[in-house]
Amino acid sequence: MGDEETILWSMTCNACDHEWMQTTPADSDPRAEEIQCPACGSELVDAVYVGRS
Repeated sequence: MGDEETILWSMTCNACDHEWMQTTPADSDPRAEEIQCPACGSELVDAVYVGRS
């Protein structure tokens, strides 16, 4: 399998309480990146580790 490993996160927006799932490359940290809420555009998001995908 030559696919790049990714990590699955459960994201929660602290501004509007929208929740969604997001994957990132295995070597990235969503807390260090400027991830925006797809519902309101806020960058006040929490990332909870779900697992490797």
